[in-house]
Amino acid sequence: MNDSTRARLERAFEILKSEDIPPILVLTGSTGLTDANRAYYEELAAAACTPNRYVGCHVGAEESWGGYWDAAGELRFRTGDSPVACLWFDWPEHDPEIAGLLVEALRVAGLRSQWGGQSWEMVTVDLAAVPA
Repeated sequence: MNDSTRARLERAFEILKSEDIPPILVLTGSTGLTDANRAYYEELAAAACTPNRYVGCHVGAEESWGGYWDAAGELRFRTGDSPVACLWFDWPEHDPEIAGLLVEALRVAGLRSQWGGQSWEMVTVDLAAVPA
């Protein structure tokens, strides 16, 4: 499979949507406050009529303008124009099944992810491991 990171993530996101789990990828960056990020994810999940079911990730930091997709479909930081090497996805701690579904969707889409199985752990996605 010789797809861009964006194409692979979109495939994983379609799998999650079929399970009524809205994927949220925020390119404007994070304030660094986990509670604020979660409140935003919960707000969007409720708007999608799937309260308490979501996976969410903010790319980079708000003060450095987050990230963007380049023309080749690769995710880059706005500051320094460097590639994003890893994403950290949050999910509702009360429902570890969602984390498992996220890991499986990412695997099916050709992305390497990791989750230690604990309710407090985020799911990480190793974008540096995506074949070009």
